[in-house]
Amino acid sequence: MNLKGIIEGILFAVGDEGISLNDLIKILDKSPEEIKNTLMELKNDYESDDRGIRITFLGI
Repeated sequence: MNLKGIIEGILFAVGDEGISLNDLIKILDKSPEEIKNTLMELKNDYESDDRGIRITFLGI
């Protein structure tokens, strides 16, 4: 599975509780830039009108 799919699964699992960028970095053992870029890709994917969920960043 690719990184985007793994992050998507984690976000689904944590639900409304959310997860911090630092936690994703630790769990996935990836660089902050790689995690941020992948999150932005997912966010852009979900911005389509035919998608039912959104990714929101808090505290940035």
